[in-house]
This record gives sequence, C-alpha cells and structure tokens, in this order.
Amino acid sequence: MLHALRREQLGYSKALKLLKETLDEEKQTDLKLTDLAVSNVNKSAERKSK
Repeated sequence: MLHALRREQLGYSKALKLLKETLDEEKQTDLKLTDLAVSNVNKSAERKSK
C-alpha cells in the first residue's frame, strides 16, 4: 500500500513540475509579447506625432 501511495505522490510531483515549467514558459512569452507590443505602439505613436 505504501508503495502505491508513493508512486501516486511521485506522479503528482512530476505533474506539478511540468505545470510549473509550462507556467514559467508562459510568463516569459507574455513578457516578450508585452515588450514587443509596447515597442510597436511607441514606434507607431512616434511616427504619427511627426
């Protein structure tokens, strides 16, 4: 019984690790997209102000 419980816990640990990695990747992607959007908005505003 303990072995089965431990295997289940390890399974959750692996799932948690994968979810954390995915969340970290999503955060990095969000930051990059935000930077890209902000820089494009700034460039567009600069062109319109001239």
